[in-house]
Amino acid sequence: ESNNNRIVNGFPAKEKQFPWQASIIGYGQDGRGGICGGSVISPEWLLTAAHCTINKVRFEILLGSIVRLQPELKLESHTFFHHPQYNETTIENDIALIHFPYSINYTENIQPIGMPPKHLSNDKFVDAKATVSGFGRISDGIAGVSETLNWVHVRIVTNEICNISYSDPVESESVFDSTICAKGFDFDNQSTCNGDSGGPLILRRDDDELPPIQLGIVSFGSNLGCASGKPSAYTRVTSFLNWIEDNTGVTSLLE
Repeated sequence: ESNNNRIVNGFPAKEKQFPWQASIIGYGQDGRGGICGGSVISPEWLLTAAHCTINKVRFEILLGSIVRLQPELKLESHTFFHHPQYNETTIENDIALIHFPYSINYTENIQPIGMPPKHLSNDKFVDAKATVSGFGRISDGIAGVSETLNWVHVRIVTNEICNISYSDPVESESVFDSTICAKGFDFDNQSTCNGDSGGPLILRRDDDELPPIQLGIVSFGSNLGCASGKPSAYTRVTSFLNWIEDNTGVTSLLE
């Protein structure tokens, strides 16, 4: 078992625990598929990472199940786009949207994740206990995917700490203001290792009256592997609330 391809030292998800979680298979012109995660943000839109959409022509979207290949709903989409300033070299602005072919009905197993309210735009969420879920890591080729959904608690760290980690010459990516980083909450070696690129990093607030919100999109991890204890990096959703709203009409329910 390579550490690179699944949530490391995590926990199996229960039914309905992450009803916004999607597994997506992106196909290129050559018909080869690559697996990523995503999150339902409205009846018509899925949020994922830009790097999951590069050189893809269509997506198969699996929703509503903790067993990847037994979805409650399976959709195909040819309509998707990534952020216009996405940089393939630095992985900056690693965010994309996939449009469903029709407006889906929510069920017990398929629900949207909330966007953070704009008044939290400047909140860095440092030391918050967040949760990341996924079926496995993207690799163009299905090897190493977990067939069931896993999750792990992570602690949000400052971008300064994250930047120190990624300034090591062995690393290829960079940390930007629009990046949010996290490391294993209980143990250093708990990680997503980008457990599922494009999947959601969420915050369940202490007050359970408030619905959970998505803080990040799984973007990249350390070249040293997952158990290195280095933080994993996510696209910071609060940096893109206007872009999401402009393209989908989706805003926080909590304004």
